[in-house]
Amino acid sequence: NVQYVTNLQAHGGTPPYTWSATGLPPGLGISAGGSLTGAPTVPGTFAPTFKVTDGALQTAQATFSIAVVTPLTITTSSLPAGVINLPYVANVQAQGGTQPYTWSSIGAPSWLSVNSGNGSLYGSPPAVGTFFPTYIVKDSSNPPQTTVMSFSITINPAVTITSACPASPITMGTTLSDSLTATGGYGNYVWSIVGGSLPAGVSLAGASISGTANGPPGTSVSGIQVFSGGQTMVQNCSLTV
Repeated sequence: NVQYVTNLQAHGGTPPYTWSATGLPPGLGISAGGSLTGAPTVPGTFAPTFKVTDGALQTAQATFSIAVVTPLTITTSSLPAGVINLPYVANVQAQGGTQPYTWSSIGAPSWLSVNSGNGSLYGSPPAVGTFFPTYIVKDSSNPPQTTVMSFSITINPAVTITSACPASPITMGTTLSDSLTATGGYGNYVWSIVGGSLPAGVSLAGASISGTANGPPGTSVSGIQVFSGGQTMVQNCSLTV
């Protein structure tokens, strides 16, 4: 579906020359003057035979190979966010054209590198911010196809728990309803209890600690943990019934 143009030439005989062809890829045609044009519609390798007739009705013919490939496109639509000072790894992918591909970039931050062979990105972001690199992929066709796409990469602060520990000590029969909050990281926050367990009757669901404490007396929890964007933070909390 990409316009193709080339001109066939002959020498000898008695000009003018008249050209014809058989076995052309669908979508291509040849003019009497030898101009091969069109937009191929079917991928594959074709072997058309070209015939030229001169003014004295002498003829000559030759068979060539024409490879029709699908257009080269970048299939990755967006890049993940990252966290300051944590390793950043992502992949940009392409399809079509003729492999292998060669990757490069312009406008990428200095901390971000691109693997020229497979399009993977890697680095360690030293600062929070949003970056707008453009990635370029070139295939192995002759002449090569090239396509570009611009992305945005957001680097977020480190994950931090912003909620206070549930009030302690807890009297048996007390109903708890505490919401856990955090900032930084990226994606969903995954909460868990570390260093013990919640009092009987109290549970952690998502970012909520709730229920009625019914014992047994003692210290049950020593920490609350959040995970986000490949990073964890633990808040030391002591819940005593």
